[in-house]
Amino acid sequence: MHRVAHLTTVHDPLDTRIFHKEARSLCEHGYDVTIAGQGTKPPYIRDGVRIVSVRPSSSRAGRMTITMLSMVATALAIDAQIYHLHDPELIPLGFLLKFAGKSVIYDAHEDLPHDVEVKEWIPALVRPHVARLTKFLLRQVAAHFDGVVASVDAVAERFRNGRVVVVRNLASVTAMHATANSPGVTFAATYCGSITRIRGIREMVEAFAGAHGSKLALAGDFEDAALESEVRALPGWTHVEHFGRLPHERVAQILAQSRAGLCVLHPTKAFHDSLPVKIFEYFAAGIPVIASDFPLWRELVGDCGMLVDPNDPRAIAEAIAYFEAHPAQAKEMGERGRRRVLDGLNWEAEARRLFELYDGLCSEKRFANSLLNVDPRSPKSPNK
Repeated sequence: MHRVAHLTTVHDPLDTRIFHKEARSLCEHGYDVTIAGQGTKPPYIRDGVRIVSVRPSSSRAGRMTITMLSMVATALAIDAQIYHLHDPELIPLGFLLKFAGKSVIYDAHEDLPHDVEVKEWIPALVRPHVARLTKFLLRQVAAHFDGVVASVDAVAERFRNGRVVVVRNLASVTAMHATANSPGVTFAATYCGSITRIRGIREMVEAFAGAHGSKLALAGDFEDAALESEVRALPGWTHVEHFGRLPHERVAQILAQSRAGLCVLHPTKAFHDSLPVKIFEYFAAGIPVIASDFPLWRELVGDCGMLVDPNDPRAIAEAIAYFEAHPAQAKEMGERGRRRVLDGLNWEAEARRLFELYDGLCSEKRFANSLLNVDPRSPKSPNK
């Protein structure tokens, strides 16, 4: 059985894409899978996947030094045949692992150069230079790593000179949950995911400023304490129930009690070309989507929800109010989204491309090892 290690210093080890989709699927496909990520727990097994902790840090500087050194030691100790990296900061470790003779895959969750351009912690004057540096770095990844897994076609374009497969962040059919089994609608709308300014947290809360009895559910952590304090001071916060980061199963329960799902990301280049997993989770939950009016998303959402100006809290509020006033139409849209998932827009279909990449790498490795182990005295040796 081939040993595989998924490494992350940024995401939670039980992250939806890393654990619930890729790692669990690979485990079911026959691989010995370990995830290494920040934590303090001793090693444990969940759903067949081994989880090991690297030294955590609450600061970016600490993550890049203390946590990174812990990750290097942990990754080498795992001694896997294939290493799957989920964060840009792990790319240098990837080159080290390549030097050690390992197969290395880089998972491009988002368009990194475009993402850098909106990072507030990077000084504005420096961002263009950092973006150019990341473009150069990604070209080296494509040229020297054994494979790249891209979340969307636009991200895959960054790696077209390498072996790249597109594995979209779709919802799993096996994880689908029926709203018919819900105790009832508790929330007018729900947002699940990282809570940041450019993901529309202010606009979502402001949309509830004039709400009468309606509630917004937030499932996720705030980007930082300052943003949380700012948002909690908004008038609409009195209508918010903030759960923090929740287990995958608990998020599913909250969605089953929601009228609609929110995905009102700001119009940045990185988001314009993205396919957020939350949209597919809303589809799977059988609830309509209220999403940003981006060209790529118009066909995606179609008649399964409504598109709005993400910078306009009033437009968001009107969409929420419409679904509250028209529950039958909301249910119809939600059911159309659910059918799209059942008809093939699901993780199980995407996972096949991931398996093909892994199985191909393992076959190549076996072939290379067989050549190295050929007895040079044998008549069948390629040296004869």
